[in-house]
Amino acid sequence: MLENWLNPINEDLKDFCLYYPLGKNANFFSKDKCLTSQEKFAILSSDDLVSCRIREKFYQLGNFQNSSFFVDLGFLKKSNNDFIHQVLNELIDSNLTPICLGIDSRIISSYVQTRGWKQNQILTNSIGNFINQITPSKVSYDFIGFQKHLSEHLSSENENISQKNSLNLGRLKKNIGLSEILLRHADSVNFDLAILKRSENPGNPYCRPNGLTTEEACILANYVGLSNNLKLLNFSGVHSCDNETEICAELLWYYLNGTIGRIKENPSIKSPYLKEILVESDNIDFDYSFIKSTKTGRFWIKLDNIDEIIPCSELEYQQVMEDNFPQRIMDYIEAVD
Repeated sequence: MLENWLNPINEDLKDFCLYYPLGKNANFFSKDKCLTSQEKFAILSSDDLVSCRIREKFYQLGNFQNSSFFVDLGFLKKSNNDFIHQVLNELIDSNLTPICLGIDSRIISSYVQTRGWKQNQILTNSIGNFINQITPSKVSYDFIGFQKHLSEHLSSENENISQKNSLNLGRLKKNIGLSEILLRHADSVNFDLAILKRSENPGNPYCRPNGLTTEEACILANYVGLSNNLKLLNFSGVHSCDNETEICAELLWYYLNGTIGRIKENPSIKSPYLKEILVESDNIDFDYSFIKSTKTGRFWIKLDNIDEIIPCSELEYQQVMEDNFPQRIMDYIEAVD
């Protein structure tokens, strides 16, 4: 069925990739080869110079102990909205997580809205780059790494942009671990390379003097990989310069490396590895508790007045235990009140 949607990468590019250990152990889609149950992640892109360069850089990177968990599906036969939506449906319904290299973010945004996913993260330096893609719907978007002087008025004017779960650049740089909380239950992630500072990524006209370093971006990519809930990942805003395609290749590698470290946890289901900590407070008129994983050290807060278990950090847990509710948690409470 996939041959109706995709063309394998060309033989010259494949031969180049196969020269390196990661390429030798990788699975490449071909018309006479069926997918296996081991493959959980699928790389795909349009047939263009940028995606070819990303692949050239990616397959030169360090080998995984076992590379059979992902497959390189090659190139989309068409690049229009409806066609790509059908391909993504086919893959996701087959329990494959699509990893898109440079697909137009407008196509990804419209697809997310058709699926109705609740938790969608956009990693970028400016909300303004995406504001026109967000139409009124039940879908909510969280922005990570945006710069307030470029985005503040835009985020407050759009009800589909989550205020409580968005993380500006200053807060992200101060504690990058906060991003893991927001990415933990993400349904989709669009990783815009404009999130990098200009000195790190000079070939991208949308980068600003402020932004993330490449190392920080790789940490975020690893956190994205750790998310058990993720159904779709897109790397957008990638241009043809060697520096940027190499950065994107590294982000792809760290994402896949993160998936290897996944541990399935569902705080709404009882487990011997999940410990519930009951809390009493004189300042809050409803019951709440924390759930801690003894496997990963992750925390969640369970508020009885809302039907949701919220990911949180150990620092937020400590603050609440001292009767000092962080603003992010208070935003959840006030949204219900």
